Amino acid sequence: MSSSKSGGRKKRGRVGGQPLDDHLFTLHQRLRQALSMGLRSVTGKTKKWDCIDAEVQRVAVRSISSFLSHLSAELLHSPFVQDTFGDIMVALEGILHTGNQTLLSLTAEVLVKYVDLLGDSILRYDCSVLIHTLSCLISSPRPSVAISCAISLNSILKKLKPWKVDDHKSAWQKLECTNAIDGILHGLLEYITGNEKPVDYFTQMASLLCTILWWWPSSRYSVWVWSNQNLTSRIGSLCRNLDSSISAVMLQVYAALALCGDLAMKLLESREPVAALVFCMEKSQPYSLRIEAFRLFQMLTKSEVGTTMIMQQYGTSVVRSITRAMIEWKSVSSERIAADQFPLLFEACRAALIVRWPGDHHIQFWSHRIDEILFHLLVNKHFTVDKPLDVSFFTNPAVCKSMGVNCAPILRPFLWDLLGWLAIHCDEKFSLCSGGESNFLNALISYTCSVSVDVVGKLGCIPHDLVNEFEMEPAARALLLLIFSPCKQIASQTHNCLLEALKPHGSRYMELLVHSLEMVMHSSVNGAFDQLRVVIALMSLASCSNLSPYQDYIIQCGGPRVLSSIIRKHSSAGLRISRSSIVSHTLDKYDSRTCCSDHRDGWEGMDIILFFAMCSFAELAKNSDFLLEIRQTSEVQCSLETFLDLLNGRGFGSGVQWFVAHILRCFGMYGFPSKFGSRVRKQLNVDKYADLRLMLPDGEYLQAHKVILAARCPLLLVPTETASGSNKSRRASCADEDLEQLCTKFSNVVRLSSRVHGCCMKKLMEFAYTGFVEVDHDHVKHLKILAKLSNLQTLTFLLSGKRPKWGSAVATCDFSSALESAGHPFFDIILVPQMTGEETCNCIVCQDQVPHVHAHKTILLSSCDYLRALFQSGMQDSSLEKITVPICWGALVKLVKWFYSGELPLPYIGCLWNNMDVNKKLQELKIYVELSWLAGLWFLEDVEGCSLHVIKSCLMSNPHLGVGVMQMASELAQWNIVELAADYIAPLYPKMRNQGELDVLDEALLNAIRSSYVRLSLNDVS
Repeated sequence: MSSSKSGGRKKRGRVGGQPLDDHLFTLHQRLRQALSMGLRSVTGKTKKWDCIDAEVQRVAVRSISSFLSHLSAELLHSPFVQDTFGDIMVALEGILHTGNQTLLSLTAEVLVKYVDLLGDSILRYDCSVLIHTLSCLISSPRPSVAISCAISLNSILKKLKPWKVDDHKSAWQKLECTNAIDGILHGLLEYITGNEKPVDYFTQMASLLCTILWWWPSSRYSVWVWSNQNLTSRIGSLCRNLDSSISAVMLQVYAALALCGDLAMKLLESREPVAALVFCMEKSQPYSLRIEAFRLFQMLTKSEVGTTMIMQQYGTSVVRSITRAMIEWKSVSSERIAADQFPLLFEACRAALIVRWPGDHHIQFWSHRIDEILFHLLVNKHFTVDKPLDVSFFTNPAVCKSMGVNCAPILRPFLWDLLGWLAIHCDEKFSLCSGGESNFLNALISYTCSVSVDVVGKLGCIPHDLVNEFEMEPAARALLLLIFSPCKQIASQTHNCLLEALKPHGSRYMELLVHSLEMVMHSSVNGAFDQLRVVIALMSLASCSNLSPYQDYIIQCGGPRVLSSIIRKHSSAGLRISRSSIVSHTLDKYDSRTCCSDHRDGWEGMDIILFFAMCSFAELAKNSDFLLEIRQTSEVQCSLETFLDLLNGRGFGSGVQWFVAHILRCFGMYGFPSKFGSRVRKQLNVDKYADLRLMLPDGEYLQAHKVILAARCPLLLVPTETASGSNKSRRASCADEDLEQLCTKFSNVVRLSSRVHGCCMKKLMEFAYTGFVEVDHDHVKHLKILAKLSNLQTLTFLLSGKRPKWGSAVATCDFSSALESAGHPFFDIILVPQMTGEETCNCIVCQDQVPHVHAHKTILLSSCDYLRALFQSGMQDSSLEKITVPICWGALVKLVKWFYSGELPLPYIGCLWNNMDVNKKLQELKIYVELSWLAGLWFLEDVEGCSLHVIKSCLMSNPHLGVGVMQMASELAQWNIVELAADYIAPLYPKMRNQGELDVLDEALLNAIRSSYVRLSLNDVS
């Protein structure tokens, strides 16, 4: 008998080396029989469920349920089992599709089991039909059915792969055609408004919504509109619900919406979501809820603006919640961080990275003893710091073994980043209390110097004990930011500790750093590992270049030559190596799904090799021997040209430009040259329209323009009341007094003190007009005094020789403030648009409500030869007080902005633009069509080029806009724009023609499209 049974098992096969279970074999046979009663072959291997008999369906569902319940993990990959999975999916989908109310709940529950069992393997089968059916059923009035279908659909969508574009497209089409999002939102609203449904209904629906928002950015805006109308006012009560699962899933929904930068800003503008977020971060909340709150907080603080908006109102609460979460792990007796505590600590550390933005929240972090928290995480929570710990303490072998044991390697890079950002954004006069409270910071500095020296040693394969691969770059960066800290206490302490740490092998390390960088000159650095080594070497070189004892050695090793070569190579070759491309911890799973924002590389720019090469070069430039070597080489002119190109070029970060300006001061150049500044320079010391005479001590005078000084250095304008000895206020309301009377309030002649250096005054005026000036070394001291007295802060800072302030914006030449109250007394021309809509104007200068702009002739003619010729022609038009500009009001506003800043405002193309009404889009594009036309008449090449670029970008994102653009352009005889629009319509010509979209065009425009279509067809054939 036993032998007979054994033989039976062998006939049924073996799986994983084990005989197939008799019961499973029986269940499989019953399943096959049940499926055969409803499945029908359609074409080839394609099958379809074709049975509406309730009893057959019930047998099939129960057979599937029994079979799935008996499967083990070992059997899932067996061909014996896999052959059945495709049929099961077809059967379950078909039964759900028939809508048999008595079986819907059971079938939906079995489908949940099926999807969960298959895992990622479900994508081997065509899920599109199943997605369609589930999308329909999530709106079922029966909560049990809706919940099960939502769970299954969510599970399938989560398993989609980013690179499977066709799968994403197919799934989104099914969700759209079934109005799945509307069904989810309707269900959520029913729950919110009191319809009696289980909590699980709300959480599963919201979770499914999160997944959709995650994968498909186009869904975010419509969900935001709905949530803003129905959810925002209730978010506070929902997040204070006793069931924390509701609060957690609501935070997840908002985090998914915040993937869009535009919507993140709208969330920040809504008080209720931010207040609920801060509440959920508090220590009294459950762990899971605090984790979700920290994740949403990270999404909302990806920009400096977002961080400022939250921290201004909730700074104290936020910092307290973050620091408490970072220190809770210490209460556990274990040496290491417990597994259940790590997720909260990890998210809290990521949330603490708001210190990368400047602000008062830094003071709050220091007051919550962030230095002590970082020390215990990075070093050891059992170390007591009752006295200063120097570098030798951390290089002790016995101590090395016990350092860093608390913290997982994946967390340490964030801790180094926190230390660096805290240091670089310290105030110049910042100081911790004396005694034990500052010992933690001093110990961190000593530890950082020890680790960073080990990092350099690792570059040259010198034995090391303190550092691992995860933290090499963050540790080297932390040291550089400590060295560069504006706080004298931190910078000095780091300087001294680094000197001590380098004592044993300092010269060898300098040689190693320069040698490591030479490979950039002689080889192509493409791999992420090689790029990482170069970045670490540059950061370390910049740190050591601050040390006087090693500057000469770096110069002797060829440091200037190597750095010059790197800068030229990376500035001209278009190389872009961002930090996020070589350091993994700076990226998270959200970065790949964001839209309408780009906050990653910021001040340092898209090429950190170029940035840190500039940092090193700037530090060495303080050395007189370095400057002498640079000036004596034939490369000096080439280097200067490279630096000036970097200042004038686009695409380089603000940090690169600031360090270039810092370097150029060594060559007598100060500021940021620009094309716009060069145009305005033509007005310097020109009699025409000059309304101010500056009398120099030697009897010479300078012709100036009050409007330019009002925008750049208003302290040079002397009120007539002050000149006559009156103590009355120099300010007056423009609405109460005539414009001509206001102009007389400032003296037309200013006599300068005998102590004012005439040459320096000329240089000061040149900088005020252009934002850039060349100064002899002998005049620097006098010019610095003048700049400070005139409140020219950028020039004062550059002349001081201080290192650039991390994160500061580039000081561009901009006179936009002259359009505001500062320039009101000096208006001498009014610009009126020829075409106005329903716009009204609330002008504070005059009472005219017709849209108009008060402007200044001297600024307008500096950038426009047409207006220069008009104003200086001597004809009747030259004396007009009002000019009609043949464009609409919106175009005039943008044009005036270009005249005063050199930058033409661009439309923001993102989710808000994509969801804008077509007519509004065309209205916006009309502005640029008109500007392009006017630019041709007024010889404004920059405006024309920028306008065409905007039109091209919009047509690229939506070719259907081309029909309206062609009509607008043809009315203005802008045939180049007509041809451009026709080229974008051409690929869609047959479809748009058949749908009647082209019927509004005349025959000439249609011929333009046909010609483009023919050219496109011929190119495809060739």
